[in-house]
Amino acid sequence: VSALVFWLLRDRNLALGDSEHLIKAVTWYAHFEGWHLTFDEALELLLHSAVYRLFLAAGHPGAAETAFALTSALAGGLFVVVLLLLVRRLAGTALQRLALLVLALSGGYVQLLFGHVENYTVVALLMLLYLYFGVRYLREPDRGLFLPAAILSLAVSFHLLAGWLSPSLICLWWAGRGRMDRSGKRSDGGLT
Repeated sequence: VSALVFWLLRDRNLALGDSEHLIKAVTWYAHFEGWHLTFDEALELLLHSAVYRLFLAAGHPGAAETAFALTSALAGGLFVVVLLLLVRRLAGTALQRLALLVLALSGGYVQLLFGHVENYTVVALLMLLYLYFGVRYLREPDRGLFLPAAILSLAVSFHLLAGWLSPSLICLWWAGRGRMDRSGKRSDGGLT
């Protein structure tokens, strides 16, 4: 439902941020080289280029902004689902959950989920997913640290911005390293 809301209320202003530049770059590279890639947003741009190429194959050559909007609206829908799961894990009462949800959705970054032509939508989803699995690891360290680490690695591959969360992975390992797992053996944080 939220993905549909994000799509229907999508931002059509292409003068904000890098929107105009990204549309030109993705369009140019999709036609002449196949993909638009940079070192700092590799998989984010690859995904947007791939979606645009699907639009090209379907006969919509001028739809780069639609490809970005569709990707960000879908990522936004998944973002809300993961946020609801995280809020459920973090807050006890219904009022606490509602307050946390409202606070999380009142940030300016939410504009990206409304079909904004930018390269931060999927990485925002992946960073939230990392936070969800990080919290789950803190509560259930016997599940291991592999999944949060893999999600963070994927997020960094989408945008280097996620690399700022790398120290938190060390903190997660440190917090879980001395705990006991269900079998009563000392846990090493799930790294082995």
